[in-house]
Amino acid sequence: MPRQIYTRLLNASHAQSILQAAKCKKFVIWRGSEITFARDLPFPIKQERQSLSPFCKFLTNKSIKFQIKYPATLSFQYKSVMYSIKNLQEAKATFLKTFGETPTSS
Repeated sequence: MPRQIYTRLLNASHAQSILQAAKCKKFVIWRGSEITFARDLPFPIKQERQSLSPFCKFLTNKSIKFQIKYPATLSFQYKSVMYSIKNLQEAKATFLKTFGETPTSS
């Protein structure tokens, strides 16, 4: 299963060098798996994704697989219907209609 790993480098030129080298190589294989390198997400996108966190936990508790696509779209399939949610208000409405409840932030 793909996972995101974030690193913080002390020197900005090191990050630039790593991204440049990765771009030149096209793809990097580590222990038999292809890995990609990308810049960090902008703060507004991080906030949008964070606001969807309770909904992700709700889906995890119900054993429903989901994806968070760029920039901040929550996608999941439930009872053969594919859902794609782009904002918090849409998430609340969709979860209330689909599951009869909305997750709490706690």
